[in-house]
Amino acid sequence: MKKSIIIILVLNLTSLVYGQNSIRQLTDKLKLTSPIYGQDLIREITNNMTIANYKIWDIYNLNVFRYFNLTEHDTPLKQEIFKKTEEYQLKYKQLQKLKSGFFYITIDQMFSGSQYDLKKKGFNLQFNSNSFSDNPPKSLSIENEYGSSRAYIYLKSLPTFRVKSIWKNLYTENLFIPIDETEGLEIENNKDSIKTHFIFKLDGKETLNYQGVNQGVLPFKTSIVSATVIRSNQVRIVIVNSITNKIYYDKSFSTEQKINRSKTAIKHKNK
Repeated sequence: MKKSIIIILVLNLTSLVYGQNSIRQLTDKLKLTSPIYGQDLIREITNNMTIANYKIWDIYNLNVFRYFNLTEHDTPLKQEIFKKTEEYQLKYKQLQKLKSGFFYITIDQMFSGSQYDLKKKGFNLQFNSNSFSDNPPKSLSIENEYGSSRAYIYLKSLPTFRVKSIWKNLYTENLFIPIDETEGLEIENNKDSIKTHFIFKLDGKETLNYQGVNQGVLPFKTSIVSATVIRSNQVRIVIVNSITNKIYYDKSFSTEQKINRSKTAIKHKNK
């Protein structure tokens, strides 16, 4: 018999939540802040999420025709007529549900090019670089199956930092992950098994202007590049060994945290 009471420990909450209804009320907070133990539980959570793929813009724009490949409705009139049908309304509601839910992207072998930093006690992971791509800063790139179309997820709260290149205006964007030496050694010995999960929601869109490189031309030259991105204000990073199910890192970042820290700093400065 299934247990009728589910007890979940929620980060930053002092009380326990009992019952399925209460759990549903806290779904957003749970998925972005509650600790995960093992790959199995990661699967349980991601089962109720959507893998972020190249159709994410269709979800964001609630474009029923593109998302469901309804190519038979190929004129404005046909589309307008179809919008009045029950089938369209059902599909539209399905997209609304997807858009308001959680998404995730899993990156394999993100540690493959990184060594443990003995001074900082952790790993400096290369998250992005304008030396090799035109990806916007703090962004994950999603390509279609042909590699001819991209969508960018702008993780606004991600605490990346830049390391300048010898070439002007070029840089590598790194993400520091604090890990103790014992677990750092485990990661170094099992880099092929380490997976990094990014969990996020779709909070809006904006246009970013940034330095992009003209690839294939030496010396490297940069120019201002513009990209429209889907913005996420909060991201959860979970790093796990997919073989042993051991969690090495689990932390959430939000723009709200940054705003609160800035306000606190201003208060202290004005005292």
